[in-house]
Amino acid sequence: MEYEPRKCIICGKNYIPRAPRQKICMAPDCRLEFRRMHERRRSQFDIEKEKAQRAMSKLKPNTLTKDAIAAKAAGMSYGQYMASK
Repeated sequence: MEYEPRKCIICGKNYIPRAPRQKICMAPDCRLEFRRMHERRRSQFDIEKEKAQRAMSKLKPNTLTKDAIAAKAAGMSYGQYMASK
């Protein structure tokens, strides 16, 4: 299947894509730059994800969490622990 010509988001040249989601021409320089852009974007996402996890870990555990921890320590499921409580 042939797709309509598009402009490469890296170099701006027109190319005929081989797949419907293709955004760049297949020039080696464009592929390398696109990979670098994608890795930077991914690493920024990982940094933000770590910050969110750190913020969540600073929160105090609520009573549900405390009960779940106590149930695990007693060797029971949460439901068993709550029924015996």
